[in-house]
Amino acid sequence: MSIQRMWDPVAYALGFIDCDNISARCMLTIFSLFATKTEASLLRMLKGSPDVYLSGPIRKYIEDKGGRFHLRWGCRQILYDRSPDGEILVTGLATSKLVMSLELKDYFHPSGGNQSSLIIYMS
Repeated sequence: MSIQRMWDPVAYALGFIDCDNISARCMLTIFSLFATKTEASLLRMLKGSPDVYLSGPIRKYIEDKGGRFHLRWGCRQILYDRSPDGEILVTGLATSKLVMSLELKDYFHPSGGNQSSLIIYMS
């Protein structure tokens, strides 16, 4: 599920095909490049800073929808329940500072369907 919910959108955003048809080495190389090279944006992979053009718009979208980011709060436990059909449903996060309940909402998925994602909204 995480491939469809997270990695496919990342691959599409970088101008690639879905993860079923792309080498993991390609994605790993891109992420390693941005993680280790401050001049990665000069390679014309982005038209500027990754914070401005890659993670910045994602952060703004989440915050505009009421989401919050809590940096340097260690996650101690993922709280969850099981649905009657056995699917795991995340209900919250136990962090180093408090326990937060999560409200999972829909986001647009490039394949045309709606998916729910833990990483999008927290309330």
